[in-house]
Parts: sequence; structure tokens; C-alpha cells
Amino acid sequence: MMNLNPMDISDGTVPLSPRQAALAVLPFLLFGLANIAIKPDLIPLQYAGQPSWLMLLVHPFFLFNWLVLIGLGAGILLGIPRWSFSYMSFALLMSFWMANMSFGEELSFRGQMCLPLAGVIILALLIRRSLQPVKDLIDRLERDITPLALGVYTFYTSAYMMYDEIHSPFLLLFMFATTLAACLGAWGYFRSALPLRRVGFLVGGLALSVGLDVWSSLTWDFAAYFGLPEGSSWLNLPGMVMMGVLAAMMVGLGWLAERSRRARR
Repeated sequence: MMNLNPMDISDGTVPLSPRQAALAVLPFLLFGLANIAIKPDLIPLQYAGQPSWLMLLVHPFFLFNWLVLIGLGAGILLGIPRWSFSYMSFALLMSFWMANMSFGEELSFRGQMCLPLAGVIILALLIRRSLQPVKDLIDRLERDITPLALGVYTFYTSAYMMYDEIHSPFLLLFMFATTLAACLGAWGYFRSALPLRRVGFLVGGLALSVGLDVWSSLTWDFAAYFGLPEGSSWLNLPGMVMMGVLAAMMVGLGWLAERSRRARR
């Protein structure tokens, strides 16, 4: 009786062990470090004028993309374990994002960045010689829809980790702090058994990232840099409304998952 079955006290989603949770959080940490690495004032790496093949190997964003694709491929081979949702979210994000951006005047991939993602998925399924990983993914989402909230969280916390066009004298500290905030939210998500608690950690991590972004805005004269009227407010009302909508969406997914959990008891 001392060995309670976790299926009896949760929705069937067993919290990850610390080691597996660390594996799930790793993409958030690496993405933050990749953003730090491309800041020319922080780390003087030169990418301009480099051949395309070398950019694909050494640019921090491409390196990060290859790593999450490796993690996604491993996850498919292992039957879509929970930690693989982080790699899946970032792989989708990077394919969409990098297909719509250019690296200098001579390097633009457009829709070609979707090819590595498709190739990894197809190759992993061919190695498995089965569509069982797809069935496992559908089964997991039927039992727990909070990975959809993790996808939303991944998209927006990654945007806050970029600190594009920010010239705060404490930029490095804010970037590290926001990366840590995103990692903490993801850690709590993967270490929690109850749906609402999982989503609560995601909302908390996103709120902390937003708070750090606001704090960063107060440390430098952004109005003068962007040519805005003196005394312009750092508060972006549409952005705050969007954050509220996203938080409500994630909580709603957690509530639906909690309702489904209770219905099965």
C-alpha cells in the first residue's frame, strides 16, 4: 500500500525524474545561450561573408536547430516520451521561424528549413518501420492536452529570450535571467502531476519573462533609440492584452485537462 500507482492520483501523466526533466528543459537553456552568442557586443563572432555551408555548421541558431532535431528524432525512436515535447515544440518553431528570416544578404532559406524537420521525422519512422510513434503521440494528447500549452509557452518565451534591439547596460544579466525563468517554468511543468499545476508553472514562467522584459526597458532610453516622443511609455498595451489572452488560453487547456482527469476517476 505504500507504493501508490501514480495513475490513481493524477491523469496518468507521471512527473518526469529530475534527469529526464533536465533533458526536457535543455532546449530552453540552449536557445537562451544561442541568443547570447549572437550578440556582437557580448561575444565577437563574425558571420558576415562566410560561405553558406559554414554558416550552417557554426551559427548558434543553426547549431541549436540541429540539436533539437536530433532530440526529436531520438524521441520518435523511443516512442514519444514526455521530454520529447520540448524538442518537438522547438523544432516546429525553428522551422517556421528560420524559413522566414535571412542571415545577411546572401543567405536566405525560406521554405527549405522545413526539409530537415520533415527528413528527421520520415527517417525516424522508417527506422522504426512503424507508425506507432504517431499513434503514441495522439494517445498522449488524448489523455493530456497540456502539451499544447507547452507549445504556446515555447513560442512566446523564446521571443522574450531574444532581446532584439535592446541596449540595456545589463543586457547579459537580463538575457541569463529570462533564460532561467523560461527553464524554471518548463521544469515545473515536467515535474508536476496535476494538469492545472503544470499549466500554472508555464503561466508563471511566462509572467516572469514579461516582468524581466519590462524591467529591462526601464534601464535604457529606448524612446531616443527608436525615435519616439520623449516620455513614451514602455508599456505595450496590445502586447499586454495578448499576454493575458495567452495566459487565459493556457489556463483553459489546463482546466480542460483537469476536467477530463476527474471524469476518468
